[in-house]
Amino acid sequence: KDEIRRLNKVIMVEGYMDLISLFQNGIKNVVAVSGTALTDDQVLLLSRYTKNVVLLFDADIAGVKASMRSIEILLRKDFEIKIASLPKGEDPDSYVNQFGKEKFDELIKKAVSFHEYQTLLYEAEGYFTDSSRSAEAIRSLVRSLSFIDDELKRNFYIKNISKKFGIREKLLEAELDKILSKEMKRDNTQKGRLQSNKVFPDKEVQITPEIQFLERDIILLFLTGNSDLIRFIFSHISPKEFLTELNKRTAELVYDEFRKKNTFEVAAIIDKIENEELKDYLHKLSI
Repeated sequence: KDEIRRLNKVIMVEGYMDLISLFQNGIKNVVAVSGTALTDDQVLLLSRYTKNVVLLFDADIAGVKASMRSIEILLRKDFEIKIASLPKGEDPDSYVNQFGKEKFDELIKKAVSFHEYQTLLYEAEGYFTDSSRSAEAIRSLVRSLSFIDDELKRNFYIKNISKKFGIREKLLEAELDKILSKEMKRDNTQKGRLQSNKVFPDKEVQITPEIQFLERDIILLFLTGNSDLIRFIFSHISPKEFLTELNKRTAELVYDEFRKKNTFEVAAIIDKIENEELKDYLHKLSI
């Protein structure tokens, strides 16, 4: 934390072995997503220390896909993103152990913007060799800009795309407006669904993503089957206090089962559930 804060920059890698090797070689402003997809919660935590991130994922297909997913989440949280590329067949662990800190630092200095990284990927995959695939790639580049709230930043990237590909800015802006309009409609639909969920009929409750994440985390604690933990949770909150419908129904099931038997096993309760949506939700959480 101290090194990230001091340098105002974090290097994000995939695995814990990458992190350990970098740390042992004197590179301490580093975090690892540890094999899982980057989450909003992780990004919010990271934003306490810096808004500048360098992604350094493996140079294979999985690493590239992880980079693209992470870019979207980080852009939505207003991070400045750069991507450092490793030679094929290398990962941060092998690279730093083979070439040392000095060469690694040089690699990080050569990191490119997320926009340049995406463009290079499409070029490497031959997207710009025919018109239909070129249009697909450019739409994807413009779509990435829809994740940025800062209109000035978006305009800067629009100018870059326009200059690089010889496309009128107005055309790119119109495409971005279409994407933003679709996003807004989708968000409004989701908000409408969430706000229709009420604990009390006469009181409007706005269910934020943070509340959804917290409730999901409590459900995950139920699924551990730890009796002391479940008893502790129900001593502080009741199932009626859950705001999202699926979490509320899950909490009620756990509460009823636990009250009867003083124990809880997720497999036993899943078998009893008739509602397919709820069964599927619990099954996914318990994997």
